[in-house]
Amino acid sequence: MEELFDVLGKLNDRTLAYAELKNDLLFQKIPKDKIKYYVDDSLFLGKIEAKKYLGKDLKKLCEDNGVKIEIVKKSGTFYGVKFRAEISFSKKENIIKIYENSLIDLMNTCNKVDFFKEKLSYEDVFNMHLAHEFYHFLEYKEKKPTNELLEQVTLMNFVFFKRKSSIIKCSEIAAHSFSKEILGAKFLHNIYDYLYLIELGKISLDDFKKIVICLEKELNNML
Repeated sequence: MEELFDVLGKLNDRTLAYAELKNDLLFQKIPKDKIKYYVDDSLFLGKIEAKKYLGKDLKKLCEDNGVKIEIVKKSGTFYGVKFRAEISFSKKENIIKIYENSLIDLMNTCNKVDFFKEKLSYEDVFNMHLAHEFYHFLEYKEKKPTNELLEQVTLMNFVFFKRKSSIIKCSEIAAHSFSKEILGAKFLHNIYDYLYLIELGKISLDDFKKIVICLEKELNNML
């Protein structure tokens, strides 16, 4: 696993955030000179929000804010899409659902990757997902979704009509940043999605290296 160590050892928040940004449905609408803005500001907003809660117990934070934590004893797979956690909002109640079997699957699979000195515990994967969803609750509570705080991109531009939209993945990047900061983690937590795919053989280590190199080159050309 020396090759994996070499790749991960050089990974930074910006590269992982850019990987998330590229998954946005409107990514192609983002001007190249705005890539840095969306990446860096999303990371900053998540990090600065986390500083308000450093040292706090996540379960207690949820309790104090009226957020119910529901442990679902199954995998969160719906129509082929796998969820490990999600949050639902309503006037009646706010619920963070944690899909226990999906978290255990992530933990066991990533722990087979011989890179981290300390293996993931269930508490680790539970907290990273709880922190991520709690950030989305804060966006809802404060009526300040990260994607709506940042500039919109133009979808269509005619003489008398202009249509714009926000970049939804900015909210996900900020949630990753919040979770990393509040838990004192080394990487943004979307790194585990890649480790999971590598261990399952969905992508090869060589493919992963190429992805990282490509992301870094693209970023360097845009920044």
